[in-house]
Amino acid sequence: RWCHSLADISIPDSVTSIGSYAFQSCTALTNIVLPESITSISYGTFMSCISLSSVTIPDSVTTIGNSAFESCKSLRSITIPDSVTTIAGYAFGLSGLVSVTLPDSITSISWDTFRVCESLKSVTIPASVTSIESGAFAYCPVLTSITFLGITPPTAAAEWIDHSWYVRGHAYYGSGFPAPNALFNELKMGTYIPEDYYYTVTDGQATITGYHGSGGSVIVPATLGGCPVTGLADSAFTGCGTVTSLTLPGRVGSIGSGAFSGCSALANLTFLGLTPPTTDLGWLTGANLALVGHAYYGSSFPAPGESFNGLTMGDRIPEDYNYTISDEQATITGYHGAGGDVTIPATLGGCPVVAIGDNAFTGCEDLSRLTVPGHVTYIGTSPFAECWSMWGITFLGLTPPETAPGWLTELNALDMRGHAYYGASFPAPGGLLNGLTMGDYVPEDYYYTIAGGKATITRYTGRSRDVETPATLGGCPVAAIGNGGRYSVFGPGVNSVVIRDGVKYINDNAFAGCAYLTSVTIPDSVVRIGENAFASCFSLASVTIPGSVGRIGESTFASCGALAQVTLEDGVQHIGDNAFASCASLSALSLPDGLASIGNNAFSRCTSLAGITLPKSVSSLSPFAFMFCTSLTEIDADPDNENYASLDGVLFQTTYDDDNNLVYTLVQYPTGRTDATYTIPADVTAIGDGAFATCGSLTGISIPESVTVISRGAFYECTTLADIVLPDGLTELGDYAFEACSALASLTLPAGVTRIGDYAFADCVSLSELTILGDVSGIGDWAFAWCESLTEISLPESVASLGTCAFRGCIGLTRIVLPSGVRFIGDRAFAWCESLTDITFLSLAPPLLLDSTEWIDETSPELLGHAWFGAGFPAPGGSFSGLAMGDYIAPPITDISPASPLVFYTRGTSVNQAFAASYVNHGLVSYASLAVDSNAPMSLDLSSFSETLTLSLGEHTITLMIKDAAGNEAAQPWLVTVVQDLVAPVVSGIVQNQKFVVGRPITISISDNLSGVDWDSLQVTLDKIDISAKITMTADGFTIPANLLKKGDHSITISVSDPVGNITAIKYEFKVK
Repeated sequence: RWCHSLADISIPDSVTSIGSYAFQSCTALTNIVLPESITSISYGTFMSCISLSSVTIPDSVTTIGNSAFESCKSLRSITIPDSVTTIAGYAFGLSGLVSVTLPDSITSISWDTFRVCESLKSVTIPASVTSIESGAFAYCPVLTSITFLGITPPTAAAEWIDHSWYVRGHAYYGSGFPAPNALFNELKMGTYIPEDYYYTVTDGQATITGYHGSGGSVIVPATLGGCPVTGLADSAFTGCGTVTSLTLPGRVGSIGSGAFSGCSALANLTFLGLTPPTTDLGWLTGANLALVGHAYYGSSFPAPGESFNGLTMGDRIPEDYNYTISDEQATITGYHGAGGDVTIPATLGGCPVVAIGDNAFTGCEDLSRLTVPGHVTYIGTSPFAECWSMWGITFLGLTPPETAPGWLTELNALDMRGHAYYGASFPAPGGLLNGLTMGDYVPEDYYYTIAGGKATITRYTGRSRDVETPATLGGCPVAAIGNGGRYSVFGPGVNSVVIRDGVKYINDNAFAGCAYLTSVTIPDSVVRIGENAFASCFSLASVTIPGSVGRIGESTFASCGALAQVTLEDGVQHIGDNAFASCASLSALSLPDGLASIGNNAFSRCTSLAGITLPKSVSSLSPFAFMFCTSLTEIDADPDNENYASLDGVLFQTTYDDDNNLVYTLVQYPTGRTDATYTIPADVTAIGDGAFATCGSLTGISIPESVTVISRGAFYECTTLADIVLPDGLTELGDYAFEACSALASLTLPAGVTRIGDYAFADCVSLSELTILGDVSGIGDWAFAWCESLTEISLPESVASLGTCAFRGCIGLTRIVLPSGVRFIGDRAFAWCESLTDITFLSLAPPLLLDSTEWIDETSPELLGHAWFGAGFPAPGGSFSGLAMGDYIAPPITDISPASPLVFYTRGTSVNQAFAASYVNHGLVSYASLAVDSNAPMSLDLSSFSETLTLSLGEHTITLMIKDAAGNEAAQPWLVTVVQDLVAPVVSGIVQNQKFVVGRPITISISDNLSGVDWDSLQVTLDKIDISAKITMTADGFTIPANLLKKGDHSITISVSDPVGNITAIKYEFKVK
């Protein structure tokens, strides 16, 4: 909650719930994937996550709580799974949704669910919704369409669409909704949902009353308006002269008078039902006299040549079988086909084949092999008797059917072999299935698994280099390629792969490492491409990703070095981390409209990429997306993009701060530019992650004072960058900020910077001077590692920790003083500091060492530690975790006032001056004294002193001396000179009766060579009028403006003193002409 910098989070499957407001106002969070273990999204969970553009809700979620996504302004679309049954009030209020389709599992739309969704344009409401509560779609100013898929209107509370002025409702023609332009509970109805039929609905059943389609071969749909089609009304197809054939669904039970009148081209009428419909006496009136009917063999229609209520029946719907129908399931009772290799159809008479009856194929002497569909669960007695040529039976189901006693004759059992899929539950080859010896598995070039009736290819074992994946395996449709394991499904020798339509998932590593794969065809059915799916396919030259793939996974096409052409179709919304990293041949890419986010390093090391344009839909561009793109010279953004803008080819992000002020972040400077310098625009407040990373030509960057944040890796590996001044208002310096800036020699960190991050200056081999002005609390891991030119560094008192390897490899570092606040030193903090001879500790207790043996590994053998007497460190000659201790250091003297040397002025013969200092040392100071010249020292308090001394004219030496119990001394001398000043300031630049030219100012100088001029005492009178407030002060005097100097005679009086009280008061007469 309120973690404004939290940009990415991974939630493990072990998490079962997320509390209310858990991520509220995480304003940098752009996408979230919820694990399958989550069942509900709580109250306000993602409220005010204004950058959140992508949410993946798993099928396990049943409830979306109140205000769960309220004020998620960047959330343009969301897929709500069918598992969700409840969406609570204000769940998506004030969000950026553009369109919404609710799942069939929703029965009610709660109060204010989509209130004030200012971008919402269309909503689709399923038939399951029975009620809509108040304010559900209120104040949606651009909402134009609400589509109802149900036949019965839901109840809608008052003000459910309040102030949504332009919305129109749409429903099926045959539904219970009002006609177009009529009102449904304040909603004006628009056009009907498009269909080729007019119809009415009674008791949930549709009757066709008219047809307005394009004709030809027409198949009447099984449902209209969500209701089954059960009848044709009078004159339903009257005048449809372009219809040549008509197929009626199985549930049509009645046909009215003149239904086909004027259908002059209608030659064939096919009935898919098993029971003939009832017909009016005049049902064929006006119909084509050559009209012929067709029905299934197993139906109750008359035989071919006979009449059905005046309609001559023609050939059966083609089938080679005799069968019976019971409970809409078919049992084969006979066969009259040509024999040979026979495959039983999955359906007969429109019903699934579930059984082979007794003697069904008896005497079929030409039958050689029979393939049995997967729905067959029973085989009767002697179905294959006298099938002398039959040698095999192939089962396409995964579960063996039940067989009657005597289903195999002795000859069958001797000659026949059974075959089943590798993944089925049949016995293995050589085993027996109720007397049938099982032969080889059904030939397949794949290993696969079956789950939920769907097959997943886990390995390709075929020999072809050009592969087309099968539609089914083991009798089940192929839905996925790869099981998400570490290894590729296809070996390195495959050249091309065509993925059949129907595959939904290309899982992790599915084609990874297919080094000779040059092309792959991905169908529109694919909805997910997993991590590393095509990684390291070095020969892959082009790929088209259909819009059905909403998200391209992490590293999906990484290291596809030959990939030169990528087509991303509309519908692709997210490009994952490293998705196209190291695709060195990719020179151009058009990003699709609708793309919402681009992940970390998505196109890094695409060294041929010259330019890129972000479409208006992109709301999230993750760090380092174009890192190491050494040819990239232009990054543009669609002018209508609300989140990103381009200025001279440099990309900026526009966001709002907590006070709703527009702020700009420099996101990406094109790496391939050759300019030596760049000036950041004046209104930029932040430099984003990796914004200038690897810009190898830049030698100088001008940063405006408006910049307060330099983010992670902002100037990483800018190897020629030497000239940069950080603005005074800078408060944040990210990890890796200047790592590997090998030309950077000096830098000053402003007072607002309180942390030096991990690797911040690592490998800055030329850095010899770093000034830290602020209260930095810690030095991050590897912060100054391998800064070979750094000989010394002054750490502020605020530093409390040194990270792992903080100064590792600083081979020029000779001495370092660790402030009193240092409590922790990381592993190898000073390892390989070959010249380091002195580590001085100012703390009273030894710091904690992460590794007590390697923190000074490979340093100079002359290295010694120094600390105060009594501070808890070992005595001189002892060892502190491998560091030999040298002499004690003297106690410190701080807060010294005034600074020395000093000169004091007086009109008399002496001055009174206060002197002060502090030497608080937790009792380690045992003696303190103050001596003036050769006078005897006076004893002082053991923590601090403040004394006012009377000093005569001349030079004086004042000495503060302190000692600790071990006799270590520290002294603070003040060198003071007291000078008598009896000379007043001198006025010059004007003399008595001087003449000046009209229209010109007069400048007068004042000087004092001793104690100086007290400018506050200056008073100037012109012609007896005080003009002190009207003069202009200069460095050594003042100027009288020309507008005060009229023609004629004037007098001026000047009065001024020095700091000790010597006064000059002088009057001059002058003329202006």
